[in-house]
Amino acid sequence: MPELFPLPTHVSTSIGCLALSPSFTITLKGPPSPPSTAGFLLEQAAKRYEKIIASDATKPSAYYTCATAPSALPSLVIAVPTAAATAVDIPALEDDESYSISVDNSTASLKAASVWGAMRGLETFSQLLVRDDTLGATVVGSGSVLVQDFPRFRHRGLMIDTSRRYLTVGAILEALDAMAYAKLNVLHWHITDDQSFPLEVAAFPRLSGRGAYNAGHKTHVYSPAAVQTIIRAASARGIRVIPELDMPGHTHSWFKGHPELETSCPTATAQFGHPMNPVSPVVDAFVRTLWHEVNSAFPDHYSHIGGDEVSGECWGANAVIRAYMLEHFSNASDFGSLQAVFESKVLHGNQQDGKASVLWQENFGDRRTAGYPPGTVVEIWKGNSSVASETMRSVNVAGYETIFTCKEWYLNYQPWAHSARLDDQAEWEAVYNVEPLVLTLNTTADSLVQGAEACMWAPYQDTTNFMTTTFPRALAVAERLWSSRATRNITDAITRVSALRCRMLARGLPIPPVNSGGWGTGVLRGDFCPTPFAVGAGYESPYV
Repeated sequence: MPELFPLPTHVSTSIGCLALSPSFTITLKGPPSPPSTAGFLLEQAAKRYEKIIASDATKPSAYYTCATAPSALPSLVIAVPTAAATAVDIPALEDDESYSISVDNSTASLKAASVWGAMRGLETFSQLLVRDDTLGATVVGSGSVLVQDFPRFRHRGLMIDTSRRYLTVGAILEALDAMAYAKLNVLHWHITDDQSFPLEVAAFPRLSGRGAYNAGHKTHVYSPAAVQTIIRAASARGIRVIPELDMPGHTHSWFKGHPELETSCPTATAQFGHPMNPVSPVVDAFVRTLWHEVNSAFPDHYSHIGGDEVSGECWGANAVIRAYMLEHFSNASDFGSLQAVFESKVLHGNQQDGKASVLWQENFGDRRTAGYPPGTVVEIWKGNSSVASETMRSVNVAGYETIFTCKEWYLNYQPWAHSARLDDQAEWEAVYNVEPLVLTLNTTADSLVQGAEACMWAPYQDTTNFMTTTFPRALAVAERLWSSRATRNITDAITRVSALRCRMLARGLPIPPVNSGGWGTGVLRGDFCPTPFAVGAGYESPYV
């Protein structure tokens, strides 16, 4: 059985062997697609995977010997509906990512309902291939293969934090490749926080001009061109990009260039204790202008406005805000409702831009969400997986869509959180064993769960170690979100993810082992890779 990761819905094989022709190509049925269409991105993906397959052929993921003389496989033919090929070149939450692969009698076909499903199928096809050193050829290690596959969840994300530690554009592009190989389809980009404001904003140049690291030199900022490079690279891999500007808390970096946004309260001492002024017309106008520019730059339907960990201490110490609360609320200490007033204005502003918004779970509650526009999504994050899942179901019962994450999926936690040893696979297993839907309710409530994501907050992670601390644990999350709920065999998963890790090494990505090479008798473990990773060789993304 091929070592496929994430595990597809259905795989069947027969005994035999097919060798790729030296002139093997990936072709698309139908006429060429013009630029700015999804079909054009699929044509680029086909060329990219021709290069990937050729690279995998010279850097095998595993040794293999055909049991029978192989037949020749000249090409893989991809077919998607014309409407899908001519659709807009931006992936969306509602896209159908299902696909099927058939390999038999020297023919190989990939059929998908959308371009994005075809991209998922291309990765699976590449994982069917192994190197036969005796023949000196890349082969499909079966006489025939049938794969039928679709994802369990629509939103399968990785959150990156570029405020606490700056990630270069190259590092983000590298992460996008790794995500695509694992069928993750959402980059949740937590752009700003207390530590820095690295996004160039034309309307307010002082935000990054004074709020970014190395302010004034533009070495740690994302220009509009850099943002579009990331978005285009993500779309080319079927990955959505959701921007997050966290507010009204976590905004100290904003105040370096715009002190007028800060609540005045010199006595506040709480962590995250100086949020924006939620009742200031100046703040309202500033935030609306800012989000309008950001919403124009990011094409996804969703924007994330944060809203987590806001301390009310500062608001309570401000005379103007106290007066507002006494006038509008029966409880002058109801800071949650005060925050909801602020968030509601931001949400409705985003709605004017044609966007729906995502908020962290602190913003959920009967009074708080009463003024939120339809389509607002609540992201759950507090507690371990059991606690977070229970919280999520209460939000779903109230009729809101959700995105799930939890303590086990906060990848910035140190590896010894679950194991006393760095060379133990217990950490990976702990991530793999999380189940987002601990409580299965009913079809309506379950359909409100968009999906989930791993989060890599960056107090210690920057370009130098981002990949090696994010992966391979993010791969565990990827299978949990793509494969069926019944996919639980940890021994099988370790074998399959180790094979993917070897392929990722061959493709130039520095992915660490899942487990150790063993002590004792020196038994070879499953994550041994025949091709050593070229340390220091540098990463070159297989772009077309």
